Amino acid sequence: VQTDCLIYKYNDTLLLECDASLAKRLTVFLKKFREKNCNVEETDLVLEFKQEEKQSKKFNHFEDPRITDFGTRVIHESLSQNHIDLDTKNTTDNLSTYQTYRYLNNIPEGLNEFTPGKTLPTNFNIDFLNGVSYSKGCYLGHELIQSTHFKYQTRKRLVPVKIINKLDKKLLPRNSFKIIGDAGSIQLVEVNLEKVEEIKRAGVEFLMPEWFREKLV
Repeated sequence: VQTDCLIYKYNDTLLLECDASLAKRLTVFLKKFREKNCNVEETDLVLEFKQEEKQSKKFNHFEDPRITDFGTRVIHESLSQNHIDLDTKNTTDNLSTYQTYRYLNNIPEGLNEFTPGKTLPTNFNIDFLNGVSYSKGCYLGHELIQSTHFKYQTRKRLVPVKIINKLDKKLLPRNSFKIIGDAGSIQLVEVNLEKVEEIKRAGVEFLMPEWFREKLV
C-alpha cells in the first residue's frame, strides 16, 4: 500500500481525498497515467466530517464507505458555503477528536499511520474497510492479497487499545505489539491476535469495536 484515499463522484468529476501532504505528489503521479481526455488537478474544496449518519440526499453529502454508520463527509466549495462553521480556530482540537473517534472505530488514515510501500492491506484492516476488491485485478500485490484472503488467516491486525498505567514491555511477546498511532488516551496498535491474552498481562486493554469482532469470526 502506498497510501489510503476515498473517491467521490461529485458533479461531473471524480474527487480523490488523500492526505494533504501527499496531494501534490499524487497529482503528478496520476497525470503520468491519465487518459488523453482526462484532466487531473488539485482543488480548493473544503471537506467537513459529521459524526452522524447521512440524512441528506444532497450531491455533496457522502456516507463514509469504510464502516457502517461511521459518519458523513460533506464537500463544500468554500468555508462560507451554507454558512458552515468549521471552527477553524480549534482545528487542532477537531483533528484530535476525529483521530480518537477513528481509533475507537479501528480506522487507520493518512501517512502518519500508513507507511508507503511497507503497509500490508490485511494487517491494516483495509480488506475489512471496503478497500480491497477480490473480483477486480490485476494490481501490484494482487496475487499475494488473493492468496492471503482465500488460503490463510491474517495473524497481525490493527486494533485500538488503552495502556493501563504503564506498559510492561518485558511481558510483551516478541514482535507482537507495535504502536502505529497515539491519540493520548487510546492507541492504534498492530498486534498478533494469537498473543492477545499475553499482551493483556503487559498492561494493555483491548477496545475492539463490535464490527471488527464480527469480521474476525
